[in-house]
Amino acid sequence: MVKKIDEVIKGETEKVILLQMNNDNEHWIPKSTIKSNYNSVEGTKQSFIIDSWILEKNKVLA
Repeated sequence: MVKKIDEVIKGETEKVILLQMNNDNEHWIPKSTIKSNYNSVEGTKQSFIIDSWILEKNKVLA
């Protein structure tokens, strides 16, 4: 199962991206769990389709 979220990229490495959530929390998300294309430009809000399990593990989803 996947979820669509709209967030801002704050940082990136070869295997993960750092997303700033609406509540200003930041979470490292493995690129392998992101199912949508995205622009690697930092600071731009965009949509991501991400595996639900990683969002639940990081407590992004209530």
